[in-house]
Amino acid sequence: MIPRATPQGTWTERLSAVRALGKSSDPSAVPVLCEVLQSEDESLRRAAVEALGELCGIPAVRALAEPLQDPVLREAAIGALIRHGGPEAVALLEHALLDRDPTLRSAAVSALAALGAREALPALQARLRDLDSRVQGSAIEALGRLGDPAAVPALRPLLSDHDVALREATLNALARIASPEATALLVVALGDGERKVRCTAAEALESAATHRPCAALREALPALRRLSRRWGERTDAPLYRRALATIEVATERLKDMPLTAQTPLSESDLPLPSEEPSLR
Repeated sequence: MIPRATPQGTWTERLSAVRALGKSSDPSAVPVLCEVLQSEDESLRRAAVEALGELCGIPAVRALAEPLQDPVLREAAIGALIRHGGPEAVALLEHALLDRDPTLRSAAVSALAALGAREALPALQARLRDLDSRVQGSAIEALGRLGDPAAVPALRPLLSDHDVALREATLNALARIASPEATALLVVALGDGERKVRCTAAEALESAATHRPCAALREALPALRRLSRRWGERTDAPLYRRALATIEVATERLKDMPLTAQTPLSESDLPLPSEEPSLR
C-alpha cells in the first residue's frame, strides 16, 4: 500500500493509498505523506493533509507546518490541527500567529479558539494589537469564545477605539465572558455616544443576564431605565425595555442566592412581551 502512494502509482491508486494511510495508525506513513505533499496534484496534496490529520503522534502534527503555509492547503491543515489538538498543535498555531500573512494569522487565531486553548491566551491577547483588522476581529471573537475572565483587561481599551464595529465586537466578547468585571464594562458602554454601541451593550447585558447572571448586572438597571424613558416609543425603546425586564428578573433571583449557586435563566423565567414595563 505505501509504495503506491509514491509517484510510481496511478492517480487513482495513489489517492486511495493516501486515504488508507490516514486510517493505518502507521507512524511510517508520515514520510510517505510528506512526499505526496510535494505532488503537483492539488487533490493528492489535500488528501495527504487530511490523512496527516487522522494519524496520531507528534511527527504527523509537525508535518502539517508546511501545508499550513500554503494558501491552497491552509484550510485543510487547520482542520487537521484541530483534529489533533494537544500541545504540539497549539504550539504550531501560536507560531503561525507571528506569520507575515494576515490570513494565516486570522485562521490560526480562530483555530486556537476552536481548540479551547486557554494556554494561548497571552498570544491571542497580543493579536488585539494586530495592524490587520481581520486578525484583530478574530482575536476579539476568540477571547469571547474562550470565556476566560483574564482577558477582560486586554479587551477594555478597545471600548474606546474609534471603530464602532470594533467596539461592538468587544462588547459581544465581554458578554460571552460575563464575569463581574466584564459585566461592569458592558454597563459603562450604555453611555457610549454611538447609538449602535449602546444597543449592542443592552443586548449583551440581556444575554449575560440570561446565560450567566451575576450581581454586577444590578448596576445596569438605572442606565437602562433612563434610556427607556429617553427614547420613549422610538425604535430603540423596546430593546432597552426587554433588556431591563430580563435583568430585573435575573437580579431578583440573585438576591437570596449565594454567588456559587447562580444559574442561567430558564425560558419560564424570562419576561413575556406583555410583562415588559410600560414607560410611555
